Amino acid sequence: MNERYNLTAKVAASDVPAYQSLTNRQRGQMLQKVLADRFHLQVHRETRNRPVYALVVAKSGIKIKKVPDDKPSASTSKPSDSGFAHGATIFSTGPGEITGHAATMADLALSLSNREARSLGRLVVDRTGLPGKYDFTLELPVAEPGDKSDGNANQPDPGTLFTALQEQLGLKLQPATVPTEYLVIDRIERPTQN
Repeated sequence: MNERYNLTAKVAASDVPAYQSLTNRQRGQMLQKVLADRFHLQVHRETRNRPVYALVVAKSGIKIKKVPDDKPSASTSKPSDSGFAHGATIFSTGPGEITGHAATMADLALSLSNREARSLGRLVVDRTGLPGKYDFTLELPVAEPGDKSDGNANQPDPGTLFTALQEQLGLKLQPATVPTEYLVIDRIERPTQN
């Protein structure tokens, strides 16, 4: 089925406070019920091994600055809706730079997964075992516009990322697999009329 549909689901005004207190997963389950009703959607979950890159400490050791535990920071490493720890700051200041302030290694792995997904083709998971928060800057040379014929101009070369991580931060990426839960569609039909 290659058709596209716009689906509008409304919450009664009296239910808005309860809806706002739900987690993203709970909201997703509510949406699945609507899809099951309208599209006769039937799904099941299964776990499969997924290829990823594990972020690990290189043999040379880490080359990043740990933020002292007694230094005030916004909070503990509880993930926010964005996935980053509250108080952690990871941002790019250009197409070839990732900067972290009071960021955990899990934050860096998530940033690499989000930012470099096209060039790496895999998610990055934290396997450094490094507790605490760190300040760092990772600089990556990027291709000039027109240098690449595959349409990835301004994207760092994956090989460059591997080298830069090791040389600048003392970290490296290793191929690994992780069990990942997938949602598998068993049945779907055109939607029923209102």
